[in-house]
Amino acid sequence: MTLAPSSTQKQRNIIGEWLMVDIKTMDGHKDKNIQSNVERLLRDNSSTAYAKEEIINLLSSQGIGTELELEAILGEIEVWSSMKDSRSAICSSCKGGTVYFQWEHVP
Repeated sequence: MTLAPSSTQKQRNIIGEWLMVDIKTMDGHKDKNIQSNVERLLRDNSSTAYAKEEIINLLSSQGIGTELELEAILGEIEVWSSMKDSRSAICSSCKGGTVYFQWEHVP
């Protein structure tokens, strides 16, 4: 005889499935793909400084990551580019509360 799962068990299973989905989407391969798309956008338009929100809107509308994934990657890029000896080709700066990114130039 098999007992039907309780509502608590069902909730745990649903939460477990959500966590697995989150883990699968943040496996590093997708992160690198998103980062390479950010780099390509900035490199191909090196004379343009892009606001963080612009990059998120442009790439998410093209299906390149979700807004949350893009926000996370851009946050990491911002921190990395601000480190003293990062050797990052991406430069970032904050003006008026908005973070800007540009390829090889401080925006």
